Amino acid sequence: MKLSQGFTVRELLVVLIILTLILFFISTLQVPGKRARELAMRVQCQSNLSAIGRALVMYQNEFKDKLPKPWNLTSSDDPDSPNWQGFGSAGRPGGDFNRLDQYDLDCFCNPDWYESVYSSDQSIQNVGLCLYLLIRNEGTDPKSFLCPSAENDIEMNLENISIWAQTNRGWTVEFWRDMNNFQSMYNLSYSYHDPWNTFGLDEDAAVMADKSHAYDTENGVRNSAAGDFPVQNPDGSWHDNENKNPQYGNSPNHQTECQNVLYMNSSVKRGQSPLTGVNGDNIYTYWTDDRTTDLYKSIGRWDKGRSQGRADSFLGN
Repeated sequence: MKLSQGFTVRELLVVLIILTLILFFISTLQVPGKRARELAMRVQCQSNLSAIGRALVMYQNEFKDKLPKPWNLTSSDDPDSPNWQGFGSAGRPGGDFNRLDQYDLDCFCNPDWYESVYSSDQSIQNVGLCLYLLIRNEGTDPKSFLCPSAENDIEMNLENISIWAQTNRGWTVEFWRDMNNFQSMYNLSYSYHDPWNTFGLDEDAAVMADKSHAYDTENGVRNSAAGDFPVQNPDGSWHDNENKNPQYGNSPNHQTECQNVLYMNSSVKRGQSPLTGVNGDNIYTYWTDDRTTDLYKSIGRWDKGRSQGRADSFLGN
């Protein structure tokens, strides 16, 4: 049978088959391409953490082996106290950080931040205040704090911040060192170990890693979707209760498949689960009261607590 356009049915079928095959091959090529890009971004993430690790070493050389922190903790040591300000609690209603398109919480670029903003409120602590000291004191590039695999995270725009600060507050912000903190938590892709303890951190313990799932929010408040993680299974194993996701609790940065981890000895390694600390310690949680068993070191808690020892990494925001 001949069609009016001059093509036979057989010819059209051949063309359709060829087009189908072409689309099939294109789709099969796209998956490896995306995978290759993700693997490349993981390498870049490791490079970022290595650069931060070098800055940490320089900072410790200058400040008597202390981890970066703006001051000593002055709030109550009791997590149930209303004055508690630790990982997992918001220092201010709505969090300590702006959303990406907002600047109203202006302490991040206030030149008198220490004398006026925090002088009566030094219990407020967050990871940004600590890690930004590496930018101010060691000249670390803010880009180093962005994991390329973190879908929501973007660079800060110094020009926009400078214009806003001058126009709305009369402040001069010319360089990154003129600021005190990250504008938004979406300008920071990594979690940091609790530095407000008196016993330091073991050389083989984790000090930074891809951002904890519990704190992956714009304004820095605890992610309510995190739930009461982690939950022990009846058989003592560590994953979601339905036993369907062995990466339960991983950072969201790398499709929840892994996290890159910076250790105190400056090495950077990739972990398939958060149990990558000393003796299988969960790097995102602090040990519970029973410190004698590996189970409690693995399960832990990640809200309103402190690191419990030199081998207990507690990475939060």
